[in-house]
Amino acid sequence: MPDATANVRRLSGRIPAIIPVRRGSVELPNKNMRPINGVPLLTYTITAAKQSGAVSRVIVSTDDEAAASLARSEGVEAIFHPSELSADDAPTVGVIVWNYRRLATEGAVETLLVLRATSPLRTSADIDNAVNLISRNPDADSLVSVVAIPGMHPIRMKRVLPDGMVVDAFEAEGYSPRRRQTLEQLYLRNGAIYIATARVLDDGRMWGEHCLAYVMPQERSVNINTAFDFEVAEVFISRQHPAKP
Repeated sequence: MPDATANVRRLSGRIPAIIPVRRGSVELPNKNMRPINGVPLLTYTITAAKQSGAVSRVIVSTDDEAAASLARSEGVEAIFHPSELSADDAPTVGVIVWNYRRLATEGAVETLLVLRATSPLRTSADIDNAVNLISRNPDADSLVSVVAIPGMHPIRMKRVLPDGMVVDAFEAEGYSPRRRQTLEQLYLRNGAIYIATARVLDDGRMWGEHCLAYVMPQERSVNINTAFDFEVAEVFISRQHPAKP
């Protein structure tokens, strides 16, 4: 099997990676600094970015002094973005576009890679393969990582009404279960990797109308939002990196 990392290094140029980190979290306060298997969650993403042959520089964009200190101790850049971009109701795209415009003042920025710290199981090979994929598709304006969701389909989703009755949420399922094998395979955006070109970022977006999918396996697609997600991620990470006696 050819080395995907070697292929990436033959590209015309590497791209900067932005890791957006905010101190606040509605459900899990300060989750990006919370340890998994004895290592801060943020460190896993920094490490994957540093080991990627596709990344030219790693920038942690944050409102948190602790995250900035950790980033610098790991040998990567840290920048403080405006505090309003880290508000509970502020979307991540604001931080990304702010960084894009800031980097553009240093010179032309054709593409940005965005890595969420909440995806600790994404590897440097995933990053290299994703960049290689979009580099081989000149018509693509963006890329997002996704994961197949076996058995999950809108036809199975229901709404529970105030009176307790259940109704179809999106598509009519009928009045008996449908076999999973007869349903179209669908995918969920897993939050691990985003790649956006300048023409997408100029419009204030993270992906556009010509967006590629980079498909990742379930075991590398854990996106940490809850305490349960932390437990799941720790199981997989502990298997990969057993604690030393």
